[in-house]
Amino acid sequence: MNQPEHIEAKALFQWVTLMEQSRPEFKLFFACPNGGNRNLKTAVKLKAEGVRAGVSDYIMLVARKPYHGLVIELKPIKGGRVQDNQQEFLDNAAAQGYRAEVARGWEAAKDIILNYLQGPKW
Repeated sequence: MNQPEHIEAKALFQWVTLMEQSRPEFKLFFACPNGGNRNLKTAVKLKAEGVRAGVSDYIMLVARKPYHGLVIELKPIKGGRVQDNQQEFLDNAAAQGYRAEVARGWEAAKDIILNYLQGPKW
């Protein structure tokens, strides 16, 4: 994860941690650390354990009609393009009934999450 994206990710999760004190749904929001630079030994080990390139940065296991859950690919406000395998994951998640979004910055991710949680519960 590049530095601008790391800063955005850290800010997002600080906000999520604050929110989970009053909204238990936020305890079902988590990061999927599938990207980043790793040494070869670690990369081989993680791949064997099921780490997959392209998986979105964040998943929320909270259903809101008509979706089964929410996936977010976080990018910095400026720069950072969605890779082909990331777009493929987003498209596949959407085809399976998940809301799948790209957020440019932590505040965009916050808005996506809050908007999503306004939907009706199953």
